[in-house]
Amino acid sequence: MSMNELRQLLGQVSDLNAAEALMSWDQETQMPPAAAPVRGQQLATLAGLGHTMFTAPRLGELLDAAQPGSDADRRLVTVTTARL
Repeated sequence: MSMNELRQLLGQVSDLNAAEALMSWDQETQMPPAAAPVRGQQLATLAGLGHTMFTAPRLGELLDAAQPGSDADRRLVTVTTARL
């Protein structure tokens, strides 16, 4: 169960990071200059949410309880632990 929850949590963090990257790209290439203050707040919100989720105690608990059954799961735990 913990591996599924770990994958789900990391997937959500990845989704937030991807949305932040897309919004940053749009800001640099297509966004009207007058939209900059609002976009800055949106980016700050996404970055804050991603950081909060990635540094939450629950992530540590999931990593501690993880019982990876495959090579991919072992790599997921190893890479995630290294980034903390």
